[in-house]
Amino acid sequence: MPGFIQAHIARGNRNLLLVGGVLVIIGAGLAAFFSHWFPLLLVIPGIIALGAGLRHLINPRGHPIYRALGRLGNLQELIQQVNEDFAGIKPDDQPQLGPHWLAQGNTYGVILVRWQDVAWMHLYVRIRNNARSNYVRVYGRDGTQLTVPAGAQQPQAEQFLQTLHARAPWAEVGYSRELEQQWLKDRASFLQRIDARK
Repeated sequence: MPGFIQAHIARGNRNLLLVGGVLVIIGAGLAAFFSHWFPLLLVIPGIIALGAGLRHLINPRGHPIYRALGRLGNLQELIQQVNEDFAGIKPDDQPQLGPHWLAQGNTYGVILVRWQDVAWMHLYVRIRNNARSNYVRVYGRDGTQLTVPAGAQQPQAEQFLQTLHARAPWAEVGYSRELEQQWLKDRASFLQRIDARK
């Protein structure tokens, strides 16, 4: 049985190939049906998606997930640690809180941040068609960002933020324009303040 990371990679590759194939078929079909070149514009992102999926199948170690982990240390050890943290969990888009890692699956893979690398987190609210969705944005010290669903109700979202903060109590919590500017323009000072709390 594949591990957590391998299962997410397989799911992402399958989705890339599926999306790419559908775009190519629709674009080529519409171009033929209407005898016009314009629908062929759909073929371009389709070919890009197919190419990315095939590239990941041919060279699994070149996958962005493996490259991101490799920048953190020994790749094999980190893969093993992540797979142990999330043993038996099937790939989906739900956030997963392991002993060492926070994981957020998506259509094309998974984003991972070690708890020890969490530097900043804050609530983020999106309103679409009068429906409110709450998220927690979590930033790793290397710039990795996860946007984790936190429920429709504000108290539920705040509780989830507290749960995440309990795993990384040194992290900056809350949003302000000043924090965002420091994160973007002077991350070294931001991280120095975080590290002093550990």
